[in-house]
Amino acid sequence: MSQVQNKLLDRSELAQLLHAKDAPSGRIALRFGAQALTYGALLDQAQTVAAAICAHGIDDLHVGLSMERGPDVFVAMLAVLLAGGKVVPVDTSYPQSYQRGVFEKAGCSLILTDKVTDEFHCPTYAFDALSKTAPQKVALPCEGQPGFVLSTSGTTGKPKGVVLPLAALNASAQSFGARTGINAQSTVAQYAGLSFDASVLEFLLAFVHRVPLNIMSAAARVEPETLAQEMVDHAVTHLILPAAVAPYLPLREDYSLQAFICVGDVLEDRVFHDWAAKYPTFNGYGP
Repeated sequence: MSQVQNKLLDRSELAQLLHAKDAPSGRIALRFGAQALTYGALLDQAQTVAAAICAHGIDDLHVGLSMERGPDVFVAMLAVLLAGGKVVPVDTSYPQSYQRGVFEKAGCSLILTDKVTDEFHCPTYAFDALSKTAPQKVALPCEGQPGFVLSTSGTTGKPKGVVLPLAALNASAQSFGARTGINAQSTVAQYAGLSFDASVLEFLLAFVHRVPLNIMSAAARVEPETLAQEMVDHAVTHLILPAAVAPYLPLREDYSLQAFICVGDVLEDRVFHDWAAKYPTFNGYGP
């Protein structure tokens, strides 16, 4: 197993990480069905949106994301990080009242959505409008402590936010990538809902290693057979899957899996041993 250096990056190093100048500009960064976005296009779009966010001049920036799974929401995540802010993602399948509560508790200064809405008691902008603004000359990343704020209901049913600094998340993603054998030929599946920490790990695992993030379709998230076929079609090498779903995913011979990671609950011994006999399998939940 390769040695993993868990050094936390300083501000200038985080800037280099976010600008991704070491990534070939033509390499695919995000794939969603027939859509594909290269690293060059990802950075161009994210920098435009980040400049628009920075122009608001807000200190201690927290930006809520109420956007459907797709390339735009991951462009928005990178834009907020470049703006020196904290990303507060919420799955759009949750009721508006729940989303509003999460954004209020997180102290969001701005909210990005797929379309204009007045549902949130906070300045709200359609992502598409910001992404088409004229690029501004703003030093990126802006001042701030980039990271994520993720909410969990715990046992109370009320969302509680946890702040995750980007420096720590990067160290985790780098370590995770080394332990699961990620390389230039890898492709990471994006399966998790955007309110869950696994979605952040999926995004960063792909981004910090400059490999494609393949966003699985809505059908693949509820139909194991569809998920299996998309894994084959897109040569997915790294899949993070809830343990409750794992028993239903067909155990095929034609996957490209380098790492099958089960999270969220205890994985049945039988399921673990069946998968481990064919593919590198990891228990991401605990003992």
